[in-house]
Amino acid sequence: MKSKTNNNEPFSGKLIKMQLRSSCMGYGPRPEPDEEVEQLLSIDAQIRTIHFEHLNYGDGDFICAREGTSHGSGSQIKDAFTVLEEVFKNFREQEQYTDIGDWKLTLTNEEGELYKYNCSFGCDFLYNGQSVSKLLRDILNEPDLWIFTPDGVDAIESICVHYTHTIKLDPPPGLECELECVTWKTSEQLIIDRDSETITLIRQVADGVKITSKYEIQDGVSDFLDGFDEDELFAKTEGNPPNVIMDDRDTSEYQITVTYQNKEPLELQGTFDKKDLPDDWDEFAEDLFNFLTFYGFADILDSKFYGKRMRCEDDVIHLKVKFDSNERLYSYRTDDDSIVAGDDVIVPVGKGNEPKIATVVEKVYYKKDGEPTFDGKIKTIIGLATPAKLDPPTMPS
Repeated sequence: MKSKTNNNEPFSGKLIKMQLRSSCMGYGPRPEPDEEVEQLLSIDAQIRTIHFEHLNYGDGDFICAREGTSHGSGSQIKDAFTVLEEVFKNFREQEQYTDIGDWKLTLTNEEGELYKYNCSFGCDFLYNGQSVSKLLRDILNEPDLWIFTPDGVDAIESICVHYTHTIKLDPPPGLECELECVTWKTSEQLIIDRDSETITLIRQVADGVKITSKYEIQDGVSDFLDGFDEDELFAKTEGNPPNVIMDDRDTSEYQITVTYQNKEPLELQGTFDKKDLPDDWDEFAEDLFNFLTFYGFADILDSKFYGKRMRCEDDVIHLKVKFDSNERLYSYRTDDDSIVAGDDVIVPVGKGNEPKIATVVEKVYYKKDGEPTFDGKIKTIIGLATPAKLDPPTMPS
């Protein structure tokens, strides 16, 4: 029976065999005969073997310069396959480049299904914040293996931002003061740390006024850091022109330090303004803001929670809603107590009960014997305006 082959699809099952061909052959000058241009690696869990070959260019016919076969330990192969299974079960097809070589990987699961992947040479992955290529080299104890890239991707360990804002103010008229001006200085410090999985924001608003917010999000902070390309983040800064006008009575400055697992830290400083900040600061700030606001604020200070009363058995619920076209409020009944102000609902409108979307402004509880019915004309909502209801599936003909 012919094995099923899956091309560039997420891996499934238990990995028992892998075969990898890595080639750095791209467009460019012809390699020297003794220059290494290709590597082969195969690991078979069933017979517990690890085989590799290093190929030089030769006369263009690729000569094997070094090879080796070993019986890998059970933990070696298990650890290597665990990494590959986790990485490739979440695989998404990568952008392909034609001038830098490529790698071709075949994974075989215990059902005999083949999963084939083809990417540009240099396309590496991260596993728990580490380069997969470097990790596999360490596991297999073969430092000369390329795997997906000879260098391996790096990972951001931490991002620290220190911001200061200094304002010099004149004393109020008529106030006797020995000082020519009053200096008001505030500062903020942002620390995003992979090791502790924390994001800390410290604000020094005034003397004796210090506010610290700390987010501890297991696996979330490392995932957030992995979302940035370590070579691209904060890599470019336009800078202010020479003739920029500086206001020495109102200054804002920053220092940024980015640390990595392998390479030297990146250190930046300048004035805190659009052109002197890194070009991608706005994207970074928006990503971080969205990441933090996803977790919301304290329920104990939110009127949506402490202002909600429990529904009684003899209560009926009215929703006061408005349409985009005007600010007038309309009342509708509902039995869904989960609906809150701000939700969009679908309501029947007019004699034909045409469904339209409205926004809930207020939810009111009435006793059944005291419910306003508007001369019996009050209607009941159709339901929440969920995507499924707004865009129903096409029924087969």
